[in-house]
Amino acid sequence: MCPEVLNVIYSSLNDLNIHYGFPSGARPYFYHEVPDPGNEAISKYEYIGLGEVLEFMSSANLGEVFSRNDKLAYLVNWGAEWSHAMHMVEFRNVVEGTKVKNWWSNNDQQIAFSRSMGFVAFTSWGDLNENLYTNLPWNLLSCTRKTLTVDDEGYAIIYLGTNEYDEV
Repeated sequence: MCPEVLNVIYSSLNDLNIHYGFPSGARPYFYHEVPDPGNEAISKYEYIGLGEVLEFMSSANLGEVFSRNDKLAYLVNWGAEWSHAMHMVEFRNVVEGTKVKNWWSNNDQQIAFSRSMGFVAFTSWGDLNENLYTNLPWNLLSCTRKTLTVDDEGYAIIYLGTNEYDEV
């Protein structure tokens, strides 16, 4: 569907329901799968501003590496693109079957929560810099490329910069 029509549809939607835990004024967030190898009539860039754009060049590049018998070292950048997804799957596997606890939100574009022995924080707008309860034991914890120091009460200073390509 063309981006102009989607924009009309999206702008006519109601805010998310506060009775389901969403903050007042929270808007739906959309992901668009746009197959754009660079020579199509539809461009992934037309959908920027309507939500996240998922395109398929990474999988095409991966296929090319194997079909040409290129060095697997070329996959380094591809792996970086997928590291977030891999870490989210790993998080889910560790905390599967446990409940969300210690929900925190800045009532805008930042959230954090714990589940069992897992803790996660996200920002999609603005730097996140908070002392949050993690429900984790006192220790130094390595999470992806960051290290968190959790105090003896379970709190840690969480910093995620807007332009960082990393997660906690």
